[in-house]
Amino acid sequence: MRPPAYHRWQLASGEDWITFHRDGDTYVLRFPDLADFRISAHGRRVHCDAASDVPEATLRHLLNQILPLVLNGQRATVLHAGAVEVDESAVAFVGPTGRGKSTLTAAMANQGFRFLTDDALQVSLSASGPPVAAPGQPHLRLWNASDSTTKARIAAGPGFPHCDQERALTAIYLLGEGEGEGAAPTFERVRPSAALLELIQNSFLLDPDSPELLKLQHDNLSAMVSTVPVFRMNYIRNYETLPQVCPQVVAHARSCTIKS
Repeated sequence: MRPPAYHRWQLASGEDWITFHRDGDTYVLRFPDLADFRISAHGRRVHCDAASDVPEATLRHLLNQILPLVLNGQRATVLHAGAVEVDESAVAFVGPTGRGKSTLTAAMANQGFRFLTDDALQVSLSASGPPVAAPGQPHLRLWNASDSTTKARIAAGPGFPHCDQERALTAIYLLGEGEGEGAAPTFERVRPSAALLELIQNSFLLDPDSPELLKLQHDNLSAMVSTVPVFRMNYIRNYETLPQVCPQVVAHARSCTIKS
């Protein structure tokens, strides 16, 4: 008998994409009709039981989907965010699916600002300075122009340079819903208490019932918003104006100062 789901991620259609289960001290992340990934209690081991007809490329894609949760099981803090390098520091774009993280990250990379990741950003606290953003995998996933329900994988290269080094995180942008007037983005400073709630909502959590993981999430994100300025960024979603939006993001990021 399969253990009941304690959490689930659903598609826009309402269908389950991933269901979360506990089996003793093991977590089971189930992609219905595709594969089960069994994750050990502290995220050190992952075992996959896949349907016989699932292609290897699909399994790699599914594994990439759960890696942020595996890292959280290892007690890492992972934001649902894209990030790029500006002047050897990292700036992050945070928001739920559909807010344009990957699109903005790709546009910034296309203008020469190397991307660290486009969807899941691992951040570690530093005793001697701002939090540190870790580089992710050297590819972007962008919505297909011919099929708005799927994303295409684009490898890093001359048009989309990747940063493979850790960078100090110096600004966080919470992406709004795309409302506004004109092409110019707007930036509004967010109080640490409100920023904390938004980051909690936009971070990966393997087990929302684990007191240890919840405390770690709260403590790490609290420390993050106390040292890194957080802004709400709004701009009209328009591919044609992105080349004008990017320089304004860079100028704003360069104006940020870290408060100790």
